[in-house]
Amino acid sequence: EEKSNLAGMAFEKCRVTYTSADSDESFRIQYDNGIFTHIFISVRHYDQMKDYIDETVRTDVTVVLISDINTPDVKEKGTFKVIRPVYCINIAEILSGDRAKRNRAGNVSADDSYMGFTAMVIDDNSTNLAVAERLLKKYGMNVIKISSGHDALNIIESEKADIIFIDYMMPEMDGIDTLKCIRASGQKWCSGVPCIVLTAEAEEGAEEMLLSAGFDGYISKPVDIKKLDVCIHAFL
Repeated sequence: EEKSNLAGMAFEKCRVTYTSADSDESFRIQYDNGIFTHIFISVRHYDQMKDYIDETVRTDVTVVLISDINTPDVKEKGTFKVIRPVYCINIAEILSGDRAKRNRAGNVSADDSYMGFTAMVIDDNSTNLAVAERLLKKYGMNVIKISSGHDALNIIESEKADIIFIDYMMPEMDGIDTLKCIRASGQKWCSGVPCIVLTAEAEEGAEEMLLSAGFDGYISKPVDIKKLDVCIHAFL
């Protein structure tokens, strides 16, 4: 029921197969004829569809309510709640949270090895690069360390990565400029690679601003281990 295409773009970034419904009747038809793990539904539609969801939707399906920032708390109505606009990191957190629950229940492998995956880290601070490398190598990943946006543009011509972490506050080319240049580089793999911003920027609205600029995820410094785990599991 999103008015913009941000939600659809978020699902695509997370490589999630999804379908959409623009009415209660369309929702019923699609649910009756499909197999779903999650339902993202606006609070307004949930109020109208609550009885159907309670009676029909399987208990292992995660219901996620989409609301505006000023909507009264409706957490008790669903397993999760997200606030508009919906970004891919919101989707990633929900998917990763469900994955952790299934791991604890013993329903999926708890193997967190990402051998064969490559992470690229762009940061002008050598200490930050060393910390990021140590954290990422715990997942079994190969790590490419780059000290500036300009260097990154040269390296992406010969090296590929499965996920890129970009520092926001860098001289000459900041994180947003670096992201834009990577996306526009002409390297085919760069158009869809998940790009996560690393930042010590703590001002209110910073996360929304950076996600709106095109980043797929946001991790605060010092590195938020939980957010790092969410990004790796969700995007890889």
